Formats: sequence, structure tokens, C-alpha cells
Amino acid sequence: MDLAKQHLDIGLYTNRREEQLAFWQGEVGLEFDHVGKLGGGIHQLRHHMNGSILKINHARDLLPNLDPSGYRRLLVARPGLGTVRNLKDPDGNSVDLVPPGHHGIVGIGIEIAVSDLAAAKAFWGGAMQFKAGDGDTVVAGDTVLNLRLNVDQRRMTRRLSAIAIPPCRSISAIWNMRAYWRVAAARATRPGPSAPPHAIPSCGTRTVIGSRFRSGRN
Repeated sequence: MDLAKQHLDIGLYTNRREEQLAFWQGEVGLEFDHVGKLGGGIHQLRHHMNGSILKINHARDLLPNLDPSGYRRLLVARPGLGTVRNLKDPDGNSVDLVPPGHHGIVGIGIEIAVSDLAAAKAFWGGAMQFKAGDGDTVVAGDTVLNLRLNVDQRRMTRRLSAIAIPPCRSISAIWNMRAYWRVAAARATRPGPSAPPHAIPSCGTRTVIGSRFRSGRN
């Protein structure tokens, strides 16, 4: 995997602009970078996060009230912290501040609920070419992906596959994406007839893999 940088980014959608800014800047302690206009009434407020970028996508229109995706928890290393702090952002996303080195996290970690651990490891390790970590973790650059078995995720994934969700720019920037996408598609295993089809995205030489922490509201 030829990552454009050794830190994965993560994005979220919200209608609570001011509350989210107060949380991420004040409570978590992230440094604001700049605002990008994505079109369609969406402003992306970018924040530095240990080399990664947190992309707060503020939507003008009311977001649908969807279930959370498989991305269940964001863990952010914070120097000087002695114990783990469990937090919730204004939309209910789980955020943990952790001492550097906690479960190997020096930048950020992402907890991902999966319905099949073997299939998930085959995808992240085989198709995506990320390195296997300790236990049920996968490492991409310095970002730790913690895979958690959740049998209910299969039912939720099938439901969400039929719902149109807003575009989101996360998780990882990759060089030469069109060439890589063909290789990844050939390697990836898609269990069951319910897995949605994948097409080569319309992109240039650098793009991102789409994902979402939460696209919805409480």
C-alpha cells in the first residue's frame, strides 16, 4: 500500500457546528486548520489530530437519522494523559483520549465493528495491504484499526446498503488509486449475495477511500 501519508484521516457529518467545534477544540484539544467548501451546503472544518486530519463536515440541510456505521470509536493519543478518558461528542460518537502507546496507539486508533473477523482481516490485510497488528488489530501507517466482532453488524450493513448516505471523504489517501483499485477488487472477498457491487471510482492519481464515522443525528 503506497499511502500518501502515514496517518489515516476520519470524517463525520453533523448539523451541530458550534457544539462540535467546542468539543473537538476545547475538550479534545485539536488545532483548527481551515474550512473547505464541498458543495451542496457542506463545509468541511479540518483539524490536526496527531498527523491525521479530523474532517467535520457541517451540513446545511437536516441529516437523516441513521444508525451508526461500523466505525464505533475514535481513540486519540494525548501526551501527558495518565488514564483513558471516555467521551461522547455532541452527536453521540464515542471518543477516547488515551495515553500515547495505549494498545500501540501513538496517533489515532479506530474501533470497527465487523460481522466476520476472518473476512475483515482478509480485506484490510489482503485487499488493502495493511499490516497485521497484535490480536484483532490492523495497522495502517501509524493508525491502529481495532476490529471488534459484532454479529448484529451484518444486519445493519445490509440495511444501510439500501440507503443513500451523504458523500464523505475519509479514511485514507492513496496514490495511483485507479491502478490500485483494480488490484484491491481482484483480491477482495465479498461473502454472500447481499454485498453491494463495487465500481472503479472516477478519480485522478490521488483519492480517498470513503467511510463514515456517523452520518446522522440523534
